[in-house]
Amino acid sequence: MVARTDELSRSHRKVILLTDWDRKGVQLHDRLRRLLSDAQVDAEDFFWRRLKRLCGSGSRTVEDLPPFMEALRDQTGGKG
Repeated sequence: MVARTDELSRSHRKVILLTDWDRKGVQLHDRLRRLLSDAQVDAEDFFWRRLKRLCGSGSRTVEDLPPFMEALRDQTGGKG
């Protein structure tokens, strides 16, 4: 993981972190954020924090987002 963050630091100054919201995902998020910060990369986690709060217990993984959104649409009668 350190090698990958070093590689990212050579080509990017800012990245968006989007890990799962379960226990392991939160641990990975925190570790990546620290490693990227040490490599002078701004690890933006606004979307991660916002999605975590919005999804609550309805979605614990990034892969669960599409079915979660579909379920929300069904519940609210939304389209799209």
